Amino acid sequence: MTNNSANNSAISIQVMVAGRVRVSPDLPFGNGCGLVRGSGYFVPASKRIWLPVCAFLVTTPHGCILFDTGWGRDMSPGGVYDRGAQIRSLGSWSLYRVNQV
Repeated sequence: MTNNSANNSAISIQVMVAGRVRVSPDLPFGNGCGLVRGSGYFVPASKRIWLPVCAFLVTTPHGCILFDTGWGRDMSPGGVYDRGAQIRSLGSWSLYRVNQV
């Protein structure tokens, strides 16, 4: 019997970019900047930054695990664009509006 532990313990991680989101630069790097600055309400579109929205597929000898880092299902309950659901999820029309491209 051959000990093949190197092959049996292999783990791989695949990064899958599912889309992009445009945000205020204070949101991801704001260090507690607060709701107004974090929302980007007063930040012109030209000053906002694009960030990837990723999912990670981890393959192990015991199976696969998918980590989805995007929005929750309440943003799109039917799997398609739903403006009303997005406004409800964000809590206000103004937060929805400021996050539009």
